[in-house]
Amino acid sequence: MIADIEKKKGKKVPLQCLSLLICENVIEDIRTRKKSFIHSFNSIYADTMPARWDKICVVCSVTEVRKNTDLSLSLRQDNNQKILFEASSTISSCSPLVVVDLVFTFRNIVFEEYGNYSIEISSEGIYIASRRFMIFSPSMIKNKDRTKNGLGN
Repeated sequence: MIADIEKKKGKKVPLQCLSLLICENVIEDIRTRKKSFIHSFNSIYADTMPARWDKICVVCSVTEVRKNTDLSLSLRQDNNQKILFEASSTISSCSPLVVVDLVFTFRNIVFEEYGNYSIEISSEGIYIASRRFMIFSPSMIKNKDRTKNGLGN
């Protein structure tokens, strides 16, 4: 993907990402179209590895969308850039001034190890935005708390 990005460096960014949120659930009011984001998070706690997460929702708000703009979303493990899942679609808007809210729901994601992960958004092969989160073990939390309180490792 980095090679693709390098090739397209001088190209205009196809859209702008206004927000990128990770949560457990999204509820949309049918009448008003307003969305509620339930249990947004930056960390996941897992007792053992591999760990299966039942549901992850990614909410992305974009603008400056032109007709038939490609959008890709991926979940990557930061230490080796391994892709856990990928989704892509073509979106369009009646005006580049409109804000388009996209909700992606992924089920039964398996994490093989603790560490940093990121959700990445790209469009037309150009990196747009990312959101990082971490998967902790209970022992990592205990060690973090001990270090924070001056108790050492």
